[in-house]
Amino acid sequence: MTRDSFGKNGSINLVLFTINKVEVMRLSALKRNFTFLILLFLNFNCALSTNYAVGVKNNTKEDTEGVKIDFYRGSNWEGRIMPGIIMPDSYKKQIHVDLPIPDMVTFHWRNNDDVQHTKDFQIKSILPSGFNGTIWFEISDSDNVNVILKEKTGP
Repeated sequence: MTRDSFGKNGSINLVLFTINKVEVMRLSALKRNFTFLILLFLNFNCALSTNYAVGVKNNTKEDTEGVKIDFYRGSNWEGRIMPGIIMPDSYKKQIHVDLPIPDMVTFHWRNNDDVQHTKDFQIKSILPSGFNGTIWFEISDSDNVNVILKEKTGP
């Protein structure tokens, strides 16, 4: 690149930098490659998008704390949802889950007994093909958790 400050007859050029044709072609190629990478990322991300939600219902008479759900595909950890504290007789729901439907989840929670509880669930094997709905984890008074599948109805 070269810097031009004066043109013919001492007039000031408005162009501060001139770029030769090869550099323009390089910039165009970089722009095309960058655009391609963005489109590839968006397409890949859409392919991984899922049509399910995850909810946790606390059917106990006390707060449930430290609620987290670890997602596994095979033996590989894929991610975690952390609803945190859930008040008695209430629920939390994550509407859009950015993780593929897991083979297995480990559900963690702690009640007022201050003991950390965990329970594993096979998920993918119990879902109907093309499942589009909510995977609910319901905590009961006996420190038990059940999985309930609720298909989405309507548009």
